Amino acid sequence: MRILFLIVANLLGLCEIVAQDIVFNKTVYDLGTVSEDEDPVTATYIFTNKTKAPLAVATVRTTCGCTTANYSKAPILPGKQGSINIVYNPAGRPGVFNRSVTVFFSGKENPFVLQVKGYVRPGKPRKYAGYAYVLGKLQLRTTLVRFHPMKLGTQMQKSNVMVINSSNHYLQVGFKTEDPDFSAVMIPAKLAPGEKGEIVITRRSTEKQKQAEQRCVRLFELSSRENLLELLVKNELCQ
Repeated sequence: MRILFLIVANLLGLCEIVAQDIVFNKTVYDLGTVSEDEDPVTATYIFTNKTKAPLAVATVRTTCGCTTANYSKAPILPGKQGSINIVYNPAGRPGVFNRSVTVFFSGKENPFVLQVKGYVRPGKPRKYAGYAYVLGKLQLRTTLVRFHPMKLGTQMQKSNVMVINSSNHYLQVGFKTEDPDFSAVMIPAKLAPGEKGEIVITRRSTEKQKQAEQRCVRLFELSSRENLLELLVKNELCQ
């Protein structure tokens, strides 16, 4: 009994030391109710460095592809604050969710476990499983396309988004872009009912500075008629 008491006491003492070293404003973030059709939502956790030396986040591990993390990369000075953003993607995931994220700090053996939870309200009906995003009568695998920095000597990149026509008639898709570096085309040009296709997004750049950057774009619905869907290819901050 005495041994058990000492073990518990030591564990409590260890937790107290860790808690004094790094203090989070919260470890559980409730995002409330979001729609399945909404863009990814972000939970922000603020932590304070209570140590006497600079402190950096070594890595953040998530338990699901539905959650991604971005965080302060630079060391946080003693007494200063850093942040960790957990982005949850509700598309195709209706119902209650509760995800864990493990945060490792440099020089610290014991990680912190953060939780993000909430409820995803069902969105537009999904006729075809596996195509979680809905724009008009088009279902898509994703609406976000990430372009990594171009390889040396390369001036063009392409990325594909798989889609399917969920309507009962032929569908033609047109595109508008905000940035002349990007263009998009549907292959095939017209989709029969239930037919699969792909949106090919092309990035072109001759500027070395732009070529070295990671770029992200997202597809948005501009207008939808019986046989025609118009989409916008919009620049987005990469997370």
